Amino acid sequence: MAPKTAFKHSRHTSAGELRSIPLLKQAKKPEKLTCEMLVSQGRDLDYLTNWSIDISSLEDWTEKSRIVWVLLNDMSLIEEYNIDLKVFCDFVSQVREGYSSHNNPYHNYDHGVSGKQLQRFV
Repeated sequence: MAPKTAFKHSRHTSAGELRSIPLLKQAKKPEKLTCEMLVSQGRDLDYLTNWSIDISSLEDWTEKSRIVWVLLNDMSLIEEYNIDLKVFCDFVSQVREGYSSHNNPYHNYDHGVSGKQLQRFV
């Protein structure tokens, strides 16, 4: 019999089986996002134009947070709603901490950032 290579959820899945799913590798993270981390980079255009960026392959959570800033900035939402960058950084840090506190292998910070990035193409 071939070994199982993927987890298939069904309504008969036990809580013990769900707990046995390996958790995603947690990205390195400093305590808090700061405004100094929000600096434009040469690869920003990729985040705005590339449909197939794999957010989970990025090791640094600050880069993932920067992607959110790049996207909102490009849509002029930060300027339009007069969002203070310190407030933005605090908010993004709290969202990341909230996602991280549950150790969910799917609904996590990568999923949130990926959803925001893909939303640009819908």
